[in-house]
Amino acid sequence: MLDAALATMREDGPAIEPRRLRVALAEDDDDQRWALESALIAEGFEVLSFEDGAELLDFFELAGPRAADVIIADLNMPGRSGLDGLERARARGLSAPIFVVTGEGSSELRSRVAHLGNALFLQKPIDASRLAQAIYRVASLAGNEPGSQG
Repeated sequence: MLDAALATMREDGPAIEPRRLRVALAEDDDDQRWALESALIAEGFEVLSFEDGAELLDFFELAGPRAADVIIADLNMPGRSGLDGLERARARGLSAPIFVVTGEGSSELRSRVAHLGNALFLQKPIDASRLAQAIYRVASLAGNEPGSQG
């Protein structure tokens, strides 16, 4: 909060924008991905979108495990599921908070999500404004608040 206030008070040049939280979003349904991406951008997040778990995993393999502050992944996607991609990414050092999104909620799936650590299970449909609030909360707990250097 102080960073944002100081950035707008700068008189010797343009205001310095605080760093926005970077959200990696993996969702195979184009309409749902677009809707969530648009809503999250409107809430002030930088959003990186992927069509499936394989793309998400490829991104983290290339960019490194700290390339996003928060991950949102659909559970059931063609090819590699979001959960499979996240399990592999966790094994490679990904520590960012994860929101696993699904239309189903079996106890087996909930158990696999719980084993990811630092992960929350969200049932569809998703309310974008509540999701944004949750992202800010978990990012704050993880030390990735907006305006922090990362």
